[in-house]
Amino acid sequence: MTRRRRVIAIVSGLVALAALPLGAALYGSAERGLNPLTAWTCTSEKKGGLSNVSGVDLEIEYTACDLLAKDEAISVYASPYQPGSKHGTWFRKRTLIFRYDPSGPDELLPGFESIGANRILISVPEVSSISVQRHVYGNTTVNYHIGRINYTKPTGLEHAD
Repeated sequence: MTRRRRVIAIVSGLVALAALPLGAALYGSAERGLNPLTAWTCTSEKKGGLSNVSGVDLEIEYTACDLLAKDEAISVYASPYQPGSKHGTWFRKRTLIFRYDPSGPDELLPGFESIGANRILISVPEVSSISVQRHVYGNTTVNYHIGRINYTKPTGLEHAD
């Protein structure tokens, strides 16, 4: 093998190794419901959650993106309740069931309540807008009590039942 081919092979290998983490990051961004092209401008922070609400674990995540304009979202993820799991939440598949833009910096987090067998109530006093609102997760019905919605986006609202 000539020196030139060896250099090309090494450079190709390095490019392939660099592409792997980039692909994983883009996939992870899409899984969280973020735009993969601008997700690098976002920070996410777990804000809380509740375990075993009608057989479902619920997790709250606050995401702030700051590219040209500030964009904030509070997301609620659901996953099946797994008591005594050895791996914790590392390998658990989360599903986005609710995402909204908070109405202000001191926005209260959503509350969760089991209102019957396989029924969950998510309550929040006020939101600026809603981007994702799923009413079914597996065999669990998700109901919402939202005090006030400041801006409605009828075409952007995702109802995935």
